[in-house]
Amino acid sequence: MISHLDAQIDRILNELDRQNLCENTIVIYTVDHGLSLGKYSFFAKQSMYDHSLASPFIISGKNIPKGIRSKQRIYIQDAVPTCMELTGVPKSEYSYIQFKSLLPLSKNGTNRSKHPIYRAYCDKSRCIIEDNWKLTYYSKIKKFQLFNLDNDPFELVDVIDRPNNHTVSQDLLNPLKDCQKQFSDDLIIPELK
Repeated sequence: MISHLDAQIDRILNELDRQNLCENTIVIYTVDHGLSLGKYSFFAKQSMYDHSLASPFIISGKNIPKGIRSKQRIYIQDAVPTCMELTGVPKSEYSYIQFKSLLPLSKNGTNRSKHPIYRAYCDKSRCIIEDNWKLTYYSKIKKFQLFNLDNDPFELVDVIDRPNNHTVSQDLLNPLKDCQKQFSDDLIIPELK
């Protein structure tokens, strides 16, 4: 599957080159999510673990800095205002879009998001990621999880019950509920105990 995808991308890039379109074309490669394929006993995209949430976002073109890598978390919908800005559309024409252009990120791959990343899956789970912390709520089993993504990038150690993390959990719960309101999400999330 990966080899096939690589071959198709190569065909597109070769055709752009053949038609002398590379100088005024922006190429973006992305997907909407990852699949678990057995990781953490999941076999689809329904988990809130990073392997299901993270999406590659590769952008190339004129005036796009080369070789910058970032672990910045983004919304895939950020591609829309990014494309608008890259093509010179005035911001006033897309100011109603609630997502943000990634162009500041493309110039400085080390920036952390200034806004939390919110994720939801049906009526089963919600999570919020802010800085290096992720708070997840699983509604069917009424369980919270907390991960420090810098110290535990594979999300193996749930630290929600550590007394020194109660404030962190509470500090994430409030923006989680704010994001629910922003996205008209009516799943009831209880207070932390």
